[in-house]
Amino acid sequence: MTTAQLAAITITMANTDWRQRLATAIEKSGRSPRDLSIKIGRSEGYVRSLLQDGKEPGVDTFKRLCEELGVSPMWILYGTDDKDPETARVFAAFSAMNADQRKSFLVFLKTFAPDGDPKAE
Repeated sequence: MTTAQLAAITITMANTDWRQRLATAIEKSGRSPRDLSIKIGRSEGYVRSLLQDGKEPGVDTFKRLCEELGVSPMWILYGTDDKDPETARVFAAFSAMNADQRKSFLVFLKTFAPDGDPKAE
């Protein structure tokens, strides 16, 4: 995985395409956003809030949501089921970090974002 690919992890959530893929996965599952919200241990309106209000999920919650839907987090984020082992290792390592470590890691990754990229801010 290149540093550019690592940097992309930090800015993907600003892109709305992942929300559309999440909506598609929910629709295909035949489940309601409310049901999924409750199943992953969140408030009844949580998933709706992700889809409609621009709420950003935490890594653990996002991972649980994907598991509940039976989809790859990489598919939701990037539109691919790429099974690249380096990508999987980065995602697993990030998932294991505490909040302070995640924040520091994201700051570090932003240093690799292309200059002038407004999504990297």
